[in-house]
Amino acid sequence: HWVHEGATTGVLPPDGPYVVATGVSYAGADYVVLGVSSQAAQRHALGATARALGISTPLLVLLAGLATWWLTGRALRPVEEIRREVARIEYGRLTDRVPVPRTHDEVAALATTMNDMLARLEAAQATSRRFVSDAGHELRSPLATLAAAIELAERGDDNRAERTELNELM
Repeated sequence: HWVHEGATTGVLPPDGPYVVATGVSYAGADYVVLGVSSQAAQRHALGATARALGISTPLLVLLAGLATWWLTGRALRPVEEIRREVARIEYGRLTDRVPVPRTHDEVAALATTMNDMLARLEAAQATSRRFVSDAGHELRSPLATLAAAIELAERGDDNRAERTELNELM
Protein backbone atom coordinates (compact mmCIF):
# COMPACT_ATOMS: atom_id res chain seq x y z
CA HIS A 1 0.00 0.00 0.00
CA TRP A 2 1.00 3.51 -0.71
CA VAL A 3 1.89 5.66 2.27
CA HIS A 4 2.15 9.39 1.85
CA GLU A 5 4.95 10.59 3.98
CA GLY A 6 5.23 14.14 5.11
CA ALA A 7 1.50 14.96 4.94
CA THR A 8 0.63 18.12 6.78
CA THR A 9 -2.57 19.48 8.19
CA GLY A 10 -3.43 22.95 9.29
CA VAL A 11 -5.02 26.17 8.15
CA LEU A 12 -5.05 26.65 4.41
CA PRO A 13 -3.92 29.92 2.98
CA PRO A 14 -7.03 32.03 2.22
CA ASP A 15 -6.47 32.22 -1.52
CA GLY A 16 -4.74 28.91 -2.13
CA PRO A 17 -6.30 25.85 -3.66
CA TYR A 18 -7.92 23.16 -1.60
CA VAL A 19 -6.06 19.88 -2.29
CA VAL A 20 -7.01 16.39 -1.24
CA ALA A 21 -4.73 13.45 -1.99
CA THR A 22 -5.22 9.76 -1.41
CA GLY A 23 -3.25 6.68 -2.36
CA VAL A 24 -4.74 3.81 -4.34
CA SER A 25 -3.45 0.52 -5.67
CA TYR A 26 -4.50 -0.67 -9.08
CA ALA A 27 -3.23 -3.70 -11.01
CA GLY A 28 -0.25 -4.06 -8.71
CA ALA A 29 0.83 -0.43 -9.04
CA ASP A 30 0.48 2.35 -6.50
CA TYR A 31 -1.00 5.72 -7.52
CA VAL A 32 -1.77 9.02 -5.91
CA VAL A 33 -5.10 10.62 -6.75
CA LEU A 34 -5.29 14.37 -6.26
CA GLY A 35 -8.41 16.46 -6.00
CA VAL A 36 -7.97 20.20 -6.38
CA SER A 37 -10.59 22.89 -5.87
CA SER A 38 -10.44 26.58 -5.25
CA GLN A 39 -11.53 27.82 -1.85
CA ALA A 40 -13.66 30.43 -3.59
CA ALA A 41 -15.79 27.62 -5.04
CA GLN A 42 -16.11 26.11 -1.58
CA ARG A 43 -17.11 29.45 -0.08
CA HIS A 44 -19.64 30.00 -2.87
CA ALA A 45 -21.18 26.56 -2.24
CA LEU A 46 -21.37 27.18 1.52
CA GLY A 47 -22.93 30.63 0.97
CA ALA A 48 -25.54 29.23 -1.44
CA THR A 49 -26.39 26.49 1.06
CA ALA A 50 -26.72 29.01 3.89
CA ARG A 51 -28.99 31.24 1.78
CA ALA A 52 -31.13 28.29 0.75
CA LEU A 53 -31.49 27.19 4.37
CA GLY A 54 -32.17 30.78 5.49
CA ILE A 55 -35.06 31.03 3.05
CA SER A 56 -36.44 27.48 3.19
CA THR A 57 -36.34 26.95 6.97
CA PRO A 58 -38.83 29.75 7.83
CA LEU A 59 -41.07 28.65 4.96
CA LEU A 60 -41.00 25.04 6.16
CA VAL A 61 -41.77 26.15 9.73
CA LEU A 62 -44.68 28.26 8.43
CA LEU A 63 -46.00 25.35 6.35
CA ALA A 64 -45.67 22.98 9.30
CA GLY A 65 -47.54 25.46 11.51
CA LEU A 66 -50.35 25.87 8.97
CA ALA A 67 -50.62 22.11 8.50
CA THR A 68 -50.75 21.61 12.27
CA TRP A 69 -53.42 24.30 12.64
CA TRP A 70 -55.53 22.79 9.85
CA LEU A 71 -55.17 19.19 11.07
CA THR A 72 -55.93 20.17 14.68
CA GLY A 73 -59.02 22.07 13.58
CA ARG A 74 -60.16 19.12 11.53
CA ALA A 75 -59.54 16.68 14.40
CA LEU A 76 -61.43 18.90 16.87
CA ARG A 77 -64.39 19.65 14.59
CA PRO A 78 -66.52 16.87 16.16
CA VAL A 79 -65.77 18.28 19.63
CA GLU A 80 -66.97 21.70 18.46
CA GLU A 81 -70.17 20.13 17.07
CA ILE A 82 -70.79 18.43 20.42
CA ARG A 83 -70.14 21.69 22.29
CA ARG A 84 -72.48 23.63 20.00
CA GLU A 85 -75.27 21.05 20.38
CA VAL A 86 -74.94 20.94 24.18
CA ALA A 87 -75.07 24.75 24.30
CA ARG A 88 -78.26 24.67 22.18
CA ILE A 89 -80.07 22.13 24.37
CA GLU A 90 -82.36 23.77 26.90
CA TYR A 91 -83.92 22.44 30.08
CA GLY A 92 -87.25 21.74 28.39
CA ARG A 93 -85.64 19.85 25.46
CA LEU A 94 -83.64 17.16 27.20
CA THR A 95 -84.75 14.61 24.61
CA ASP A 96 -82.22 16.08 22.14
CA ARG A 97 -78.89 14.28 21.79
CA VAL A 98 -75.45 15.22 20.48
CA PRO A 99 -74.08 13.61 17.30
CA VAL A 100 -71.81 10.60 17.91
CA PRO A 101 -69.00 10.34 15.34
CA ARG A 102 -68.32 6.92 13.80
CA THR A 103 -64.64 7.09 14.71
CA HIS A 104 -64.78 4.94 17.88
CA ASP A 105 -62.24 7.20 19.58
CA GLU A 106 -62.18 9.56 22.55
CA VAL A 107 -64.45 12.05 20.79
CA ALA A 108 -67.08 9.36 20.21
CA ALA A 109 -66.73 8.35 23.88
CA LEU A 110 -67.26 11.99 24.88
CA ALA A 111 -70.42 12.23 22.75
CA THR A 112 -71.75 8.96 24.19
CA THR A 113 -71.07 10.19 27.72
CA MET A 114 -72.86 13.48 26.97
CA ASN A 115 -75.88 11.59 25.61
CA ASP A 116 -75.92 9.35 28.71
CA MET A 117 -75.81 12.47 30.90
CA LEU A 118 -78.70 14.00 28.95
CA ALA A 119 -80.70 10.79 29.40
CA ARG A 120 -80.07 10.90 33.18
CA LEU A 121 -81.09 14.58 33.30
CA GLU A 122 -84.24 13.77 31.31
CA ALA A 123 -85.11 10.96 33.75
CA ALA A 124 -84.44 13.22 36.74
CA GLN A 125 -86.63 15.93 35.22
CA ALA A 126 -89.47 13.44 34.67
CA THR A 127 -89.14 12.21 38.27
CA SER A 128 -89.19 15.79 39.55
CA ARG A 129 -92.29 16.63 37.53
CA ARG A 130 -94.08 13.49 38.77
CA PHE A 131 -93.22 14.41 42.37
CA VAL A 132 -94.51 17.96 41.99
CA SER A 133 -97.69 16.69 40.33
CA ASP A 134 -98.27 14.07 43.03
CA ALA A 135 -97.53 16.54 45.82
CA GLY A 136 -99.90 19.07 44.28
CA HIS A 137 -102.63 16.45 44.01
CA GLU A 138 -102.10 15.32 47.61
CA LEU A 139 -102.24 18.89 48.88
CA ARG A 140 -105.40 19.82 46.96
CA SER A 141 -107.74 17.62 49.06
CA PRO A 142 -106.73 18.99 52.50
CA LEU A 143 -106.69 22.53 51.14
CA ALA A 144 -110.16 22.11 49.66
CA THR A 145 -111.42 20.79 53.01
CA LEU A 146 -109.87 23.73 54.87
CA ALA A 147 -111.37 26.17 52.39
CA ALA A 148 -114.82 24.63 52.89
CA ALA A 149 -114.45 24.80 56.69
CA ILE A 150 -113.43 28.46 56.49
CA GLU A 151 -116.39 29.20 54.25
CA LEU A 152 -118.79 27.52 56.74
CA ALA A 153 -117.24 29.45 59.61
CA GLU A 154 -117.51 32.73 57.73
CA ARG A 155 -121.17 32.09 56.93
CA GLY A 156 -121.82 31.33 60.56
CA ASP A 157 -123.86 28.42 59.36
CA ASP A 158 -124.44 25.90 62.07
CA ASN A 159 -125.17 22.96 59.84
CA ARG A 160 -124.00 20.03 61.96
CA ALA A 161 -124.11 17.51 59.13
CA GLU A 162 -121.70 19.57 57.02
CA ARG A 163 -119.40 20.15 60.00
CA THR A 164 -119.34 16.45 60.85
CA GLU A 165 -118.50 15.59 57.24
CA LEU A 166 -115.69 18.18 57.20
CA ASN A 167 -114.27 16.89 60.50
CA GLU A 168 -114.17 13.38 59.11
CA LEU A 169 -112.26 14.59 56.03
CA MET A 170 -109.71 16.40 58.18
